[in-house]
Amino acid sequence: MGPSAKAIHVPESALLYAAYVIDCAGIYFATAPVTTMNLKFLLTCEHGGNRIPARYRDLFAGCEPLLASHRGWDPGALVLARDFAAALRAKLFHSTTSRLLVELNRSMGHPQLFSAPVRGLPRRAREELVERFYRPYRDRVEARIAAEAGRGELVVHLSCHSFTPVLDGVERNADIGLLFDPRHSLETQVCAAWQQQLRASDASLVVRRNYPYRGTADGFTTYLRRRFDERNYIGIELEVNQKFPMGDAPGWEALRPKLIRSFAEALTVLRPAESGGRVASAPAVGSRHAPVARHGHRALPSFGRVAPALRAGK
Repeated sequence: MGPSAKAIHVPESALLYAAYVIDCAGIYFATAPVTTMNLKFLLTCEHGGNRIPARYRDLFAGCEPLLASHRGWDPGALVLARDFAAALRAKLFHSTTSRLLVELNRSMGHPQLFSAPVRGLPRRAREELVERFYRPYRDRVEARIAAEAGRGELVVHLSCHSFTPVLDGVERNADIGLLFDPRHSLETQVCAAWQQQLRASDASLVVRRNYPYRGTADGFTTYLRRRFDERNYIGIELEVNQKFPMGDAPGWEALRPKLIRSFAEALTVLRPAESGGRVASAPAVGSRHAPVARHGHRALPSFGRVAPALRAGK
């Protein structure tokens, strides 16, 4: 695990203008609401481990290298998701069962829903896997979003993943990938701002949008966009090159706070245009109270330009 987040204050409702202060002990947020639209953060990690329950282990006898590879799980993704959830005080849903048993990030009927060892099982056995692992996970996430959306809140769903540096002999040319639907204006704005802030924080990082996968490809966020209106749902997949968690420990420790800090900065793109481009002042770091707007605004607001990047300690 990385540096723990502490002294964090994120009000339960209100879309936030997030300022931050970083020190070696952790990540500190000072926040103030800047719009009447409520916001909720939600973290998921579909590929957080490569565990195979005992009753299915015979299926994977001799498959230990496969389970340990990127095909069995996303190394580092759950660590990253936990860091984000702690910093944002967000609900985290995660799975540590290997994607090779049943792929939580694929739709029913997709050819990759089951891996080769599982596809040979009788249909009833495969249906049992869906009922035991797939549906409960996805139903809990969807129910959470539905509850928040039903209260008129905007859910920002961040799904954390990692990708292998080399796939089928081809090197992936990215450190960070931000996956979204370019037809979704809020996702597009947030990811463009996030890319900008990451590049500003570390010019050596190669940050690409809709790479190494398309944000509209089959996946959980794609499914959820069909279920919820963009007034109530933003779904972004964060992809991190596995060279960091698997081989560059100092770089991995440094990268995670950068990702969280830049994400907070990117949210300033959601600042309403009527703010006149002014940077909202935030309460002191560690403040326990901040006023919360409660106007029940439901219409999709108009949005201004990306605010200038904040600087640590200012």
